[in-house]
Amino acid sequence: MNKTTLPIKLHAAVELGSPASDCAHFGICSMEVISPEQWDAFLPKHIRQVKAMVSLGPNHGLRFEFPLHSMRPDTRTQFFPPEGFRVDSAKVVPDTIVAQLGLHSGMSTVPGVYALTSLAGGLVMEISLVRMEALAAAA
Repeated sequence: MNKTTLPIKLHAAVELGSPASDCAHFGICSMEVISPEQWDAFLPKHIRQVKAMVSLGPNHGLRFEFPLHSMRPDTRTQFFPPEGFRVDSAKVVPDTIVAQLGLHSGMSTVPGVYALTSLAGGLVMEISLVRMEALAAAA
């Protein structure tokens, strides 16, 4: 009998922006695992603050599920336009997330524009991942 395992989904607080630009511009500047209680109490105090469920996507990238009810309208307008979510610079995935999702250490997001999908009160996207060494070698 085959056992089906549910994907691991982490509650995360995410700061939008480019890590290479001190969190200005576009991308994922930081992400931190939070408890279910922190998730429930989360209120964005800044346009760059959002919460997201983070998991491994079907294409082995980092999948983000952003609930719209906890997102400021100006955040959605600036960072989630119809043409997609823009990532200006790579972000190394924090060790806490790497460990919980079973990823290799040193995985990094790949700059680009990522398609957004609307899904039951939220937006979903999958950002490609690569080992940081491979990204540095390509530059």
